[in-house]
Order: sequence, then structure tokens, then C-alpha cells
Amino acid sequence: MPSFSHPTLPTLATCLVVGAAGPAAAGVVPEALINNGNTIEQIIADAADPHDARPNGVPYDWGDAPRLGMGTNPPASWNAATAWGQVYEAVGGNPVTNVRVQIRRISLSFLDRRTGDWSVIQDVNQIGGAFYREDFVDDISYAADFRDEAEGRSIRLPNGAGLNFHFWPDAWRSVFPLEHVQHAIASVEARLILDDLNGPDNLDDARLMMSTGADYWESQSAQWDQWTTNGDIGIGRFGFLTRDWHTFNMTTLTAASAEAIGLSNVAGDLDRDGRLDANDVDPFLLGLNDPTGFRDAFGYEAVLHGDMNGDGELNRADARLFARATGVSLPGIGNPIPEPASAALLAVPAAMLLRRRAR
Repeated sequence: MPSFSHPTLPTLATCLVVGAAGPAAAGVVPEALINNGNTIEQIIADAADPHDARPNGVPYDWGDAPRLGMGTNPPASWNAATAWGQVYEAVGGNPVTNVRVQIRRISLSFLDRRTGDWSVIQDVNQIGGAFYREDFVDDISYAADFRDEAEGRSIRLPNGAGLNFHFWPDAWRSVFPLEHVQHAIASVEARLILDDLNGPDNLDDARLMMSTGADYWESQSAQWDQWTTNGDIGIGRFGFLTRDWHTFNMTTLTAASAEAIGLSNVAGDLDRDGRLDANDVDPFLLGLNDPTGFRDAFGYEAVLHGDMNGDGELNRADARLFARATGVSLPGIGNPIPEPASAALLAVPAAMLLRRRAR
């Protein structure tokens, strides 16, 4: 099981939030988690879908599939938490040597059952970490070869050395009343880059994988002690790293629990009722033409559900897709282009309209 002894840093913080907005309502995914085209559907899939391959040298159950650990049931006296991630070679090894893993923006959010709001308790661009034995036996670790990048930092995992790279925010664990955690989401962005820009580019042949997780801790300063002072919330799926930025997630949410708290997985569902229908037309037009007015009216950014093509923007291209999906003519966009069975879209259950971002 992943674990670490966090370095001592000079300043204590109750809630470390870097570049994050305030609390978000239960039915609104925190902005920190929708970076790089991430979606709630992708977040849920990372807690349920099979690994792309098995991580090398892992004898534990999380080497077989993602899983929950403590979930939302930490010991009553504990009060701290942190996100983390890990990089492994896939079983069979990684044949590429001129490669580094660049990592940026690691975050952890809790849904507070008292208020019904999401709190982003960590949102950090810089990471700390070390190389560990792949099986974490005896917590043996070695210094990592960090290189600062324009965004975040990168490391080069030694090939065939039986090591992983285990990392966490380069900051204190955050304090939170853990007894009030209803759900948790941890996310981190990563990609492959060249170690030597003048060397061979074989990044597409690399077999390096990443998984994201989070831990509860007894306290902000507790030292690791054979898992008596910490325990994982859960461990997300292992996915292959590529030369493109990708967000890796862990969550306690399921599709059912997300629906129960009003988290919509449906592109274009601006009123967040789990359906894409005529009731979304007015909110969509407001978000398209007056983003500030939409945010004031609905309490979240319209692009989070209005981005129909997954490019991170809300514009006329999305309006054309919205018109086609709903069969509604939008001002300035024109009549929708009919498609087979398009009229039936309004009757399709929400689960059938989930967006899946390409891996």
C-alpha cells in the first residue's frame, strides 16, 4: 500500500488552496477538477474501469484493479488528508529510456455532508516525492531526480530497477473535519516528455503508467508507522502516460451516488437535472451570451456542462452541437441538422448521454 513520511515544512495551514475557487454546491464539480478536459464521468470511470495494464512488481489488490480503502470512514480522531500519485513501469518493463514524466496540478476535494458543498482542500502545482520499492516493503525510498519545468516538475523513472515514483503535493497535508466527508475526489495531470531534447523520440513506445489516490492521516504532522497513522481513501485506475496531458483521478463516487447528489454527467445539461432537453435551452443561451450572468444565476461556470465538444470552451461550435442534440433552433445558429434518431435524443436516459473523453 502506498505510504510516505511527509517532509517538515515551515508553515502550518488549515486548508491549502492554491488558485482554487470557494466551496461549490454538491451538484457542481469544483473547477479544480475540470482542468484539462476532465469530466465527472471520467472521474467515476477512473474508480471503476480496469487498469490499462498491471503495474510491475505490485503484489497487492490495487495492482489488479482500482479500489476503495477507508472510503469515507476514517478513524474518528484523525483530522488530516493529502492527495498523492504513483508512476510505475507496466508489467514487462518500459523499453524507452529518453523519457521523463511531467506532473502538474494535484488536487483533493471533499464533499462536506454538513453544508452540501465541495471544498477544494488541496490544489497545488508543485510536487514532492521519492523513488520507492515497487512493493513498498519497509518504506524504503531513494531521492528522485526532479527537474523543474515551465509547469510543475518532471522525473525520470529508472528502467528495470524495481522502483516506482510516489509523489504528493509539495506542501503540508490539509486539515479537515474528516467525520463530515461525504465524498472525495483526487486528481493530477501528467504527460510524457523527452529527457534529452536532442535524443531519440520514442515516447509513443513508452510503457509507463500512473495512478492517483489520497490518504487520511492521524494529524498534519504524524509520521508514517506501518499504516497505523494513515490509510488510503482509495486508489484509482492505472492508465498509460502519453505525450498528451491527461488527468488521472480517484473518487469515492459511483454513477449512482453522483446522480443522487445532482452531479450531471450529461453534456449540455445546463440545469443539471440529468437530462438534455428543451429546459436546457434558455440556460445554454445565457451561458453562451452572458457567462457572468449565468454564473450569478446558477453558481457555476457554464462551460462545465455547456462544452459539448470537450475543447474547454463554450462557443458557437458547442451551440451547433447543442442544437443538433436537442433538435431546437438557436438564434444566430440556424436550424439543427437532422441526424438519424435525433428526435429520440430527448427521451434517452441520462446514462446514455455520458461523455467519455478519449484516453
